[in-house]
Amino acid sequence: MSTSQNSTVIKEEIFDGNENHINNGNAFLVLVVDDDNVVRTIHKMMLEVKGMEVQLATNGKEAVDLHRVGACFNLILMDKDMPVMNGYQATKELRDMGVNCPIIGVTSSTEEAELEEFMEAGLDDCICKPLTIEKIACYLPGVASTSTANLGDDYDDYEEVEDENADRASNTNSNNTNVAS
Repeated sequence: MSTSQNSTVIKEEIFDGNENHINNGNAFLVLVVDDDNVVRTIHKMMLEVKGMEVQLATNGKEAVDLHRVGACFNLILMDKDMPVMNGYQATKELRDMGVNCPIIGVTSSTEEAELEEFMEAGLDDCICKPLTIEKIACYLPGVASTSTANLGDDYDDYEEVEDENADRASNTNSNNTNVAS
């Protein structure tokens, strides 16, 4: 089998008649890469409700192969731990291939060293599961981010903001009391 014929076979197997991979400029295309069928389905449904078109891949190799045969996406959501090719390897290979769309790591890991290594592969951001639209709103067109989404997963940051807001409110109230006296 020639290289050209092999490429056609790969293309047919990967796309399986689904043409969502072709970005004609009108749709916002998201590639969801995760080995867990339930997670892929949930992420797909969340994104489709917001008007995104979604292509699915079950491992990093499938994501790389999609790009090798000409696929183009506006955003990639990449799981870290997958068989065949993990998210770290796939992200590194995609960046080496010149893929420059945002790649967001999605993981259940909380180990700082693992997250740092994943980021160093070329991620634009890394989000801990469970994924919500609010956590990725800044990457999606027409989806407003809530103020709490930007606080991250660290509850201590949230407490600091709340403490600062309480201090400001207290100072404002005492200033208003002083003016009224």
